[in-house]
This record gives sequence, C-alpha cells and structure tokens, in this order.
Amino acid sequence: MRAGDVRHAPLHTTGTAKPTHAVFAVRTSHPQARNKPCPSGHTAKKPHLMPEKHIVALEPLAPPDFSLFVKALQEAFSVTPREKFGNPDLVPSENDIRASFQTDGAQAFHILLNGERAGGAVVVIDEKTQRNSLDLFFISPRYHGKGAGLAAWKTIETRYPDTVIWETVTPCFEERNMHFYVNKCGFHIVECFNRHHTAPERPPGESASPLDTFFRFEKIMK
Repeated sequence: MRAGDVRHAPLHTTGTAKPTHAVFAVRTSHPQARNKPCPSGHTAKKPHLMPEKHIVALEPLAPPDFSLFVKALQEAFSVTPREKFGNPDLVPSENDIRASFQTDGAQAFHILLNGERAGGAVVVIDEKTQRNSLDLFFISPRYHGKGAGLAAWKTIETRYPDTVIWETVTPCFEERNMHFYVNKCGFHIVECFNRHHTAPERPPGESASPLDTFFRFEKIMK
C-alpha cells in the first residue's frame, strides 16, 4: 500500500474486460448427514463432510462504490489491531486507500463469493515490466474460513497471466496475512521495512513507530 499526496482524480477500473471467476470446493458438514445411523444401528459420532462448491469472481469497481469499498476494507483491516492492541483505528485511512486507487496502472475489484460482495482488491499492473503489485486485498470477516481468499488470489493470478513477479506488503503484526501469503499463496519474504530500514515512499525525516514494521513479499511467476 502506498501513501502520499492525494489528488481527486477518477478511479481506475478495468474497462470492458470480462469478469474472471473460479470455482472451488470446501469440505463442510452437510446438514442431512449429521447423526446419520451406521449400518450397525449406532449413531455416527462425527458429521459427514461433503464438498460445498463456491464461485469466486472479480467485479470491476465503479467510482460510486468507492465509499462502500473503503468502509468494508477498514472493517476487515480492524480485526487484528482490535485483537492485539485494543485499537481498531490502526487501519489505512481513506486518503491512503484513494492513493492506491490513483496509482498509475491501478485496477480495483470487488471480490464476489457466490454473487455476494465478500471483499476487494486493488492491483497495480506495469504493462512494460510486468512486475505487478497487490496493493490492497481483503475478505470481509463474515466470509472468513470459506476459502474465498485463496480462490480470489488464484483468480487474480489467472486474470494477469503475463505477470513476471507479484509483490505485496503487510504489517509484521498481521500473522494471518503472513500465513496466507507465504503458506497458502506461495510468496516469499524478501525485505523488512522498519525504523532502521524505512520504506522508499516514507518522507525524509519522518519518524517510524514500532507499528510501522512491514514485510515485503514477492512471488516469481516466470
């Protein structure tokens, strides 16, 4: 995520590109399979797990939806700060989010789960180098645990097959994010930004707090 001066320019969208989608299955307890009698006449102790299919799609974000996107993102990003620090306000500001939208090459999406808006993403595509960035990515808390995050990321990879390297960053206190990017999506940690090694976009002389420690991840595609 990039920070900086904000200009009130139109949001970037993906134009007329067709929505990209993926179908995935999650093994869930099927209601009709619970307490199903065994052939011996005894009741099964464990519910039968049945694969439940879900469809994840990317829907280009329209400018009128920006406020709703910001609210949903801030809600999702507030979960860990609330749990760890008791401060749900440690989330990207509207200006930070708008700055990501207005970066050259930015494309923004709603993440749809079975047709419902379940999250969002902002990617920055460099058509020359194909060194692309996942600037913002979130799944709303009520959709956690359904496999939507990984399916959404795979859908993004499919949408941009020419990508050479994907990169992203996440705060060091976001252990769930690190688990997701490294263990699920195949990223590698390549850099740590902190008070001794500040991010390039940080204004000169600006002090860094312990909460300003971020990891940068890369995933080499080709």
